[in-house]
Formats: sequence, structure tokens, C-alpha cells
Amino acid sequence: MCLFREFSSLAIVWPELHEVVYSSELNMQSEVYCRDRCSTADYDYDFDDDYYYETILINVSKVADVTIISQSRINTYGYLYEKSFDPFNTSVNLLMEDNDNAENEQFILTALLRPSTIYVLVVTSFSPSVMGRFSIIASSTSFMNLTRVSYHRTTITTTNLPIGKVMGVSSLGLCLRYYSGKKRSFSNTSL
Repeated sequence: MCLFREFSSLAIVWPELHEVVYSSELNMQSEVYCRDRCSTADYDYDFDDDYYYETILINVSKVADVTIISQSRINTYGYLYEKSFDPFNTSVNLLMEDNDNAENEQFILTALLRPSTIYVLVVTSFSPSVMGRFSIIASSTSFMNLTRVSYHRTTITTTNLPIGKVMGVSSLGLCLRYYSGKKRSFSNTSL
């Protein structure tokens, strides 16, 4: 007597994985910030220590884990923010950051993202004043969109200011923060 039982086929279904590749370059036209150690009261700050950076808006179609990996010949550093990114106050809204947890001095970030929520990825270098090409590979079970966003550069002309309109360093910093946050720019403006 032969015991044989027929089993229906068992199929394991893995969720479909979506991948988005974003490529760009940190260069002389990139935005610049002092990352985590500048202050308007820091009179000894060396502007050669600024970091080039790029901000990328991430949108997802459904709640899902998203893994973001950098690929570059430069040592990249990644920051993920929720709601907004303020280059003058980099700790506000920071969800996570990474430097070297991926291979070859690259960052990797994994986070549960929700639709209708603003997420900003900031790509920069580990060391100041470093330029180079980079790619971001984002993978998730959600459809995703990665879009470059930029803050307007702020230029101030300080020549021939009437004495009554001269601002202190801390007031100037607050003014810059206000205009950067509102995404407005002013150049060659008398204060």
C-alpha cells in the first residue's frame, strides 16, 4: 500500500519592492551650511569649514519602511528630517542620521514613512568643502518620489548702511533664519 497525499501548491508572495535612483552632485553651486557647530555668536567661525549639501523631498504612497542608501566616491553623510529642514538649526525635526553604516563610507537610513507627511533627506559629505557626484537608492514596498528642493541663497550688501539701520550679529542671524524659512531671498538689499 502506497501512502501518497497530494498537497495543493503553496505560494509565498513577497510584496513588490519599488526602487528609485536619484543622482546629483555636490559642487560650487550647491547650497552650503555649517552643519552642527556654527553660531551667529561664533566670531571665529571659518567659512572654509562649510559643507555642501542637497535637500531631497521624499513622498510615499502608503505607510512603509523605506531604506535609503548612498553611493559615491566621496564619504557621504545623510540626515532624514520630518516636516522641515532648517539649515540654521539642524537638530530641529531630525529623525535620524548616518555616516558609514553602508559599505565604502556611505550612509544607510531605514525609517517607517507615512503618506501626506513631509520628509526631507539632506545629503552632504563627512568632511567640509568636499564636492563630488552621488546617487541615492531608495527601496520600499511603497511607490516613492524623490524631488530636489532648494533654499534660496541669501546675499546681503553691507556697504553704505545708515547708522540707524545697522543690525547686530544675532539680529542678522534671526533675519536670515526668517527669510530662509519663508523661502524668500533678498540680495543687494539695504537693511
